[in-house]
Amino acid sequence: MSDKKIFPKVTFVLSSITRSGGSRVTIEMANRLLEKGFFVRIAVRNKKVSFMEILRKKLKNLWLACSGADYTDWGFQYRGKLISFNNLNEVDIEDGEIVIAVGTKEIKTVQALKKNIIKIRYCHGLAATHAELTEKAWQDPMITLAVSQTLVPELEQYSGQKVNAVVPNGIRTDQYFDMDLKRDGIGMMYSAHYTKSPKEALEVIRRIKEQWTDIPLYIFGVARRPPEIPKEYYWRYPSIEKTRELYSRSKVWLSISRSEGFGLPILEAMACGAAVVCTENHGSREIVENGKNGILVSPGDIEDVVNKIDFLLSNESIRADLVKNSKETVSMFNWDKAVDKMAHVLISLSDKWKSTIAV
Repeated sequence: MSDKKIFPKVTFVLSSITRSGGSRVTIEMANRLLEKGFFVRIAVRNKKVSFMEILRKKLKNLWLACSGADYTDWGFQYRGKLISFNNLNEVDIEDGEIVIAVGTKEIKTVQALKKNIIKIRYCHGLAATHAELTEKAWQDPMITLAVSQTLVPELEQYSGQKVNAVVPNGIRTDQYFDMDLKRDGIGMMYSAHYTKSPKEALEVIRRIKEQWTDIPLYIFGVARRPPEIPKEYYWRYPSIEKTRELYSRSKVWLSISRSEGFGLPILEAMACGAAVVCTENHGSREIVENGKNGILVSPGDIEDVVNKIDFLLSNESIRADLVKNSKETVSMFNWDKAVDKMAHVLISLSDKWKSTIAV
């Protein structure tokens, strides 16, 4: 597999590149496929942006850098070719090239391509909102990959066909590891997006501040800090190094999203030695075995979240067992395995396409 020419060309199609987990893992996968010898591009929908908007983003990134925070998106990490498009049919795509729609929004765009190519949709999660858009995107026959096994039944119900492969994400254990710091707080990633349960998150924070007045909170996110979160407990756009520190200072890490396709922050918290309490959804069920390597609660059940925090803070030996078992879980999700699986799937699909053409 050292000959670069044997690898198919691959284009990942994204609606945008942001600070989201989906953008980050797509870039990580693309970079690693590049290292294997694949020709890989990322195509991003071109959105009309004014000069002032560009200037504001540059100034914002400069301010973040000066304040020790990180950039507003993950695009700077990509080492390959990044292209923008208005009409994907106008992009130079070769016969037999593999074009992958990441997420829901660009599936119809890839399906509509009038080219002799291999079209794939890669599910990183099913939205808790926009049910009609979700159903339309996943109902038609198309080669389908899923990031977690727990997504498969619903995807197959939508489309009436088998999911071709499950290709999970990995975790960078060179970036996320236990820093052996004073572990004294409760952590959480906050997002204002509906699927991340912001109202419930703020109520949990209120209850924690009320019940455990001497315990610090370690909260990060990309949203502006809500007034309900004290300034000293919130980090906006933290660097990877700062995020690792926040995980490593947390005794308990909370994830109370309504919806997660994979739940990478859960793995990151585990790798950094925090005991995880999270709501039950596609992503958490893929990673967490309730009572063994973490604790699952029902979405929206704030009382149960608070009770589970109290249980773990009062039972250090049980918390330690969860942490020990979660470290074993982390070892199962590494990028080497993930990219090997993706490479195998892409090469197999390309070989099948070539054999069909030959006939």
